Amino acid sequence: MQQQKRLYLYFCRFEQNTNGISINDVVDRLVSDEGESADEINGKLALQGYGVGSSARNERYQVHEVLIQKLIC
Repeated sequence: MQQQKRLYLYFCRFEQNTNGISINDVVDRLVSDEGESADEINGKLALQGYGVGSSARNERYQVHEVLIQKLIC
C-alpha cells in the first residue's frame, strides 16, 4: 500500500504598508508569545538571506488574502 503525501498550495497576497507587520515583528512575537528560540529563528532566516540587521527584515506588509488548497499526491 502506497502512502499518500499531504501537500498544500498557499496563495498569499501582501501589500507593502507602514501599518503592516515586518519579519522582525513576527520574530519578536514568536519569541515572546510562543517561547521559540530567537537564535534558531534568526539562524534559519540568515540562511534565506534575512540575517539580523538586514533592512528587508524591517519592511512592513499588510496581509490581504491567504488561501490554502489541500493537494493529494
